[in-house]
Amino acid sequence: MISPVKESLDEALLSAFLQTDYLVICQGEQICVRIGQQHPVIDQLAGMQPWAILTAANPGTEPLGDEENRRRHRQLQQSAARAELQTWPSINRDQSRQWEDEHGLLLIAPATDWLLAQAKRFGQLGLVYGQPQHKAELWLTVPCHPANTSDYVREVGA
Repeated sequence: MISPVKESLDEALLSAFLQTDYLVICQGEQICVRIGQQHPVIDQLAGMQPWAILTAANPGTEPLGDEENRRRHRQLQQSAARAELQTWPSINRDQSRQWEDEHGLLLIAPATDWLLAQAKRFGQLGLVYGQPQHKAELWLTVPCHPANTSDYVREVGA
């Protein structure tokens, strides 16, 4: 199932992505991941391998109902299991609370091609990508207009 996405990302949406708290739930605790920051605890949990946070909810920022988002989340979980990836639950939480929480997964050592294919499959405009001892990045699957100037935002699927 391929989900439709917007053709580009505007400045307001980019700002929302950059200000979101990406919460990883591990061993009963929430670990907050932020774009542009290092995350040594996540790096350790990931065994010093690359990691990513991806959701299947609300493709192209179009709100779906809870049932449909849960179905899509199960599909993402199944894809990660087929790829034999270790995962932890995650929640994308808008600090302003303008957007509903989105459930997703922290994926350990996903192949880049697989990761981008899943983002596109589920109609996601972006995802969080981390490498050990580096600052977390926002990877965009569509161009950003106006052109982004952040060192932590990459147009990877545009």
